[in-house]
Amino acid sequence: MPMRNARTAIKAIASHSSELNGVCVALVLIAMLSNLARTNEAKIAELRQRMLSQINAARRAHGIPTVQLDQLATMVAQRHAMDMAMHGYFSHWNRQGLKPYMRYSLAGGYHAISENLSRIKGIPMHEAPQRIIASYLAEQPPNDGHRRTLLDRHATHVGIGVAIKDDWVYVAQEFVRKYVSMLPLPQFTTLDEEVHLLGRLHRGLKFHNVDVFYEPLPEPMSIERLKRTSSYGLPRHRRSLFKVLPPRARYPDGSRGDVLVTDNGSFTCRIPFFAKRPGVYTIVVWVTKSGAPAPMQATMCSIFVCRTKAQIVKLKRRFTAYTNLTAIGLLSELESLKSK
Repeated sequence: MPMRNARTAIKAIASHSSELNGVCVALVLIAMLSNLARTNEAKIAELRQRMLSQINAARRAHGIPTVQLDQLATMVAQRHAMDMAMHGYFSHWNRQGLKPYMRYSLAGGYHAISENLSRIKGIPMHEAPQRIIASYLAEQPPNDGHRRTLLDRHATHVGIGVAIKDDWVYVAQEFVRKYVSMLPLPQFTTLDEEVHLLGRLHRGLKFHNVDVFYEPLPEPMSIERLKRTSSYGLPRHRRSLFKVLPPRARYPDGSRGDVLVTDNGSFTCRIPFFAKRPGVYTIVVWVTKSGAPAPMQATMCSIFVCRTKAQIVKLKRRFTAYTNLTAIGLLSELESLKSK
């Protein structure tokens, strides 16, 4: 039911409410609003499928493997698209100051992820996916970030979020690289606790190294501040960890390495909270793939490190919108492992 028809019907019911039992009126309104919600969900689902088709058409046209729709990444994208539409901003950060890889990590994801955002208005809704993808493909270097993300040949999956408000269509796309299986890392911990990374590379890949990136804990952001943001990225402050060498071998700095790597592609190491202060420590596992000119990011998993458990409780309350998705993330990963 179109929104204006629903409003007309509601007004009609309200004008005759004296003749109807109050409970009956409430039930009718609930049924109508539920029907309206289902209609909107159907529109969004249709737009999502159109967007996926346009994404894969563009990738096929450039000789790049297509991507599959990912459930967890889609839910993360949907939360962000809805938040932007509801609160009138457009940014890779959200109102809690979270970047895309932080939101994905809080939901239980750990794979490498890259986000494309777009919004468009004043056109028929069914045309939005084609218009958005065409605008990405038309980008020219050096301002071609959306195009490069769309045509990332290492991406295997994508999450698509769509929100509609006041004729605006907001779209969030989360391109995901699934090349590693890992045991879940804690989303929150304290500085004095040890955390270990344990994972396995998928077939055909070789371990390169692990980078641990540090940045301060995110602070809430005002709408005005969000409107001033632009592109995002990992922070500069990092610590690199390399494969453990044989007993007598050494790296130029005299160390033997930090990451134990087995012949079957399993790897493990302790994650250093090297900044020695609270913050977000994001673990990036780099791998090499046959035919690829350079190592690629395979994970992007953020851990929120606090001084006290009381601080952890406060952060969890702030980030509930994403931590509530964690169970879905675990189920999604289990299904992924079954197919390996």
